[in-house]
Amino acid sequence: MKRLFTAFVICAGLASCQINDSSIRPVDSHQLFNYSSGLFGNYVVVPVELMELLLAFDSYMDKDLDDKEADVRFYGKIEEVSDNVYRFNDSAERKIHCTVDTQGKSIRDKDAVWIIAHLSSWGYNEEDALTSYYDYALPEYTEIRMTDVEDSIWTIAYEGLFETVLKYKGQDAGRYIWEVAAAGKDKSSKSDLMATFTTGDTPLEVKERKMNEDKVYLGNAYKGSFNVDIYSGAELKDWCHMTFRPGFTTKYATNR
Repeated sequence: MKRLFTAFVICAGLASCQINDSSIRPVDSHQLFNYSSGLFGNYVVVPVELMELLLAFDSYMDKDLDDKEADVRFYGKIEEVSDNVYRFNDSAERKIHCTVDTQGKSIRDKDAVWIIAHLSSWGYNEEDALTSYYDYALPEYTEIRMTDVEDSIWTIAYEGLFETVLKYKGQDAGRYIWEVAAAGKDKSSKSDLMATFTTGDTPLEVKERKMNEDKVYLGNAYKGSFNVDIYSGAELKDWCHMTFRPGFTTKYATNR
């Protein structure tokens, strides 16, 4: 989600407080849902997609030359920018473009830290609960840290903005299963408005969905909740609570 989009929606929240100005349209529940969906996309969807991509990339880098040449996903599509720094565009499957500094380590190594730059993720969710076109991004110098080798836990974070913790739970018919806990904040640069977000009391369960008959990647199924609160100073102004259930449209509640 672009920062301009964030600023627009937060400013819309500010406009809703100026009830004496009839030329300003108050924020409504649909805008709150769209804004919350954007935060969910940036700090839950993208970390999951990125983690799955980087695990595959890490495995590719460990292959011998013959096996690399047989890998249609990565072979010939990776640019080595400098020592341990790679740029690639996974447009065929995950629809992620990014640059990654591996610092000479496997993402599976104890205390490994990979650094991300120029990350963007785009596409269209035809059947997903979010049901929309998406275009997300993470800040440059976002870190991916192996925090628990034994339990397969990684943390994706940018200091002062967000932290997403992903626990690998195995696979079902080759599809990844994760537990995801995310929390962070989004501050307006033009006012005292600030949004906080969290996945709630328990982690989200995220399960990769199998590809359709045309081998098109369909994204993930989600189970759990994602909550957004918008404050003006210390005062709670707006909120949106999203509930995910596999096979069902996202249920959301707002104060509007």
